[in-house]
Parts: sequence; C-alpha cells; structure tokens
Amino acid sequence: MLRLASVLACLLAFTTGLQAHFVFIVPQGNNQVQVVFSDSLEPDENVPIDRIKDLKLYALDVAGKTVAVAWKQAEHSLLATVPSDVQALGGVCTYGVFQRGEGKPSLLIYYPKMIAGPLTSTKAWDQLPLEIVPLGSNRFVFLHSGKPVPEADVTVMLPGDKRERLKTDANGQFQVNISAPGLYGLYARHVAAKEGEHGGKRYEQVTSYATLVFRSGATAGSKSVEKHEGEDPGATALLADARAARAVWNRFPGFTADAKVNWDGKEVSAKIKVAADGKVTVEGIEDKTLESWTRRVLGSVIAHRLPSGSLQTPCAFADVEENHPLGRLINVLNDEMHSSYRIRDRQIMVVNRVTPDGRFSIMMQHNQTTPEGKFLPTAFVVNYFDKEGNLIRSEANYHSWKRLGEFDLPVLTRVITAGKESTVREIELSNHRLNADQAAK
Repeated sequence: MLRLASVLACLLAFTTGLQAHFVFIVPQGNNQVQVVFSDSLEPDENVPIDRIKDLKLYALDVAGKTVAVAWKQAEHSLLATVPSDVQALGGVCTYGVFQRGEGKPSLLIYYPKMIAGPLTSTKAWDQLPLEIVPLGSNRFVFLHSGKPVPEADVTVMLPGDKRERLKTDANGQFQVNISAPGLYGLYARHVAAKEGEHGGKRYEQVTSYATLVFRSGATAGSKSVEKHEGEDPGATALLADARAARAVWNRFPGFTADAKVNWDGKEVSAKIKVAADGKVTVEGIEDKTLESWTRRVLGSVIAHRLPSGSLQTPCAFADVEENHPLGRLINVLNDEMHSSYRIRDRQIMVVNRVTPDGRFSIMMQHNQTTPEGKFLPTAFVVNYFDKEGNLIRSEANYHSWKRLGEFDLPVLTRVITAGKESTVREIELSNHRLNADQAAK
C-alpha cells in the first residue's frame, strides 16, 4: 500500500511538473543560444533534458529564409550556434501524450521562439503554427494558424523573477510592461479538440504552448544598453523597429549593370560596377560633373540598402501627438546633427537633420513591400533650408527596383530639382549581373 502511494505521488509530481515546465530558447551571447525545459529561463537540473530531444530548431534570417539549426545536448540544456544575421529562432517539440487525473488524454506540443534583435512587427512565421508575435515596442498578438486567439491566458516572466498574468483581448492582443532592461519570457496555451494517436497512445485533444524570449534594451545576447538621460524606451524601440523593417542587402556580393544617364535631355551611356562594400565605379562618362553626380547618387541609393550596424539609438518622444499623418515624432538623443524622425506603421516617414549650412528634411511619399515584408523607398521629397529657415531647393526622388536572386536592385532613379536652378536627372540601369565570384565566397 505504501509502495502504491509512493508511485501515485511520483506520477502526480510528474504531471504537475510537466504543466509547470516549458521550452524556452534563451540567448547566451556570441551567437550562442541555450534551450531549456524549465519553469524559468534557467535550466532545471531536476528534469532530464532528453525529454525535449525531439526538438526541431529553425532560424529565420533577415532575408526571410528559414534554415534548420543543429543543436547538441549538454547536461541540463540544448546548445546551438546561430548565424549572425538571424532575426528569430523557433522550434517545434512534440512532447507526447499525457493525462492529468480524470482529464482528457492530450497531445502536448511546444512551440518556442526567441527574437534575436529589437522587437519588430513581423508576419506570422509559417514554421510555427502557434506563436506570440510582436506588434510594436510593447504590444503582442497570440496566433494559432495565423488567426488571433482571444481570451487566452498569457504569463509574462519579467526581469528580477517577477511574473504577470494576462489575458488576450478579443483580437488576441495583449500589452506587456517593458520598463526594465533584461530578459523577458512569455508563454501562452492553446487547446484544440482533436483526436489521434501518438507513440501508440490515443489522445482526445491537443494542448500547445507558445513561448517567446527577447531581451529589452539591446540585441539578444548582448549587454543592455546604457540608459541615457531623458530616453523613452518606447521611442527608442519605435525607431529600432522601423530600422529593422527596412529592406537591406545581407551578404551582398556586388553587381554590374549598363546605365543610361539623362541630364535635362543630355543622355550618355555608362558601365556601373558596385563592389560588395557598396563602392560605386562609373565608366564611360567623360563629363566629370555628370560622372560625379551619377556615382554620388547611386552610392547613396546603395548605401541605404546595406546593413548599418546597431539598430538601437537612444530616443525620446518630441510631443504627445499620436495621430499625425506622417507618424509619431521622436528626437534622437546626443546626436550632433540633432536628428529627428516621424514613424508610422513601422516606416520612417520623415528624417530631419541639421547641417553647418542649415538643415534638410526627407519626407517619404511611398514605400513598396518586398516578398519578405520589408520596405523599399519608391518616392520621397528632400527639402533644403538655410540657417534662417528659408527654403533653398526641393528634390523629388523616384526609385524603381528589380529582384535578382535575394536582392532588390535599383532600376530607375529620377531626381527632379526645383530651386534657383531646376533640373530633371535620371539614371536607368539594365542588364544587372551579380558578382558571382564574390557571392560564392
């Protein structure tokens, strides 16, 4: 009798512990992650890690590609090295069939995810049927098969071992108080009535858990950024999200193209060479002024598509107006050019900067969306002012793009200038060819 009671106690402890444990992907720094099966973001030494040995791990890179990630088993966790350009890690782990008391036998599945950079508003990841997706700096949505899950229980694990329990609203959304730097862990449950068999055991429902881990204040795996006086984390995150939503060329090999350059009707042909670092070489234009303008304009177009390092810049909101047509106004702190931005729907709509001679303002008119859901500029206006605030000239810019391999390369760049001297200039590229020798490296 005592032995039976002991066995029952062990079973009860197992099922209770099972419900309290989740699969988390936790950043460790230096492109290393640790996968734990625990009730916290630390390994649980009392639970065998081989219980999640069926985990399949994936990386989503900044180009939107999903690749499998190999892991190795440590004593109390699984360890993996991830690419430096990864924006998210996700996994699928089918735990098995369990039954608590008189409850229905259930198939238990975990869908862990980690965001490897600033929180961004991303589309649902097809690799994860159940996931928690950021919608901005502190708002999230819980999705099952791409559809919001209303009235779902969500637990938030805050830095300092604190926890909050929330519920999703009618749209499957919820808000997290992200006020302290450090690691955050979220998990939410979804139960579906579905019968089947797994490992020779019948089940009557599927219980799935989505987890999400991210670091506030810095990219995952790095130390938290220093808090700047006057900084608003919401403003900092708003700019970081918009920067992460830009279309960039990762592992860019460079390219060559034929060009037609037209300056107010004067048309010349040229050859364009773009190196992997973005350096532009123009061949075939004898007019030095025209050659210099072509190289400078293309250089700017290309430089804006190359990765630009850290996405995090300390910012503060400039006012309380949230409904401006061009978005929320934020100021960059400790910036020698006194930069400010307006951001709307994860797009940088306005850039203001001060120069020694005055200031300029870039106002976005339209962006196109890449297949990966990133933004490419197609039309914007740049206004230049003197120190007294008088408008000197205005430039209307238009860009069109062509997808070649993984890259959206420039096709037509047109600049219409109005001011003391008015001009219409354009560069049209054709016969684009990626530098295959560099791409192979």
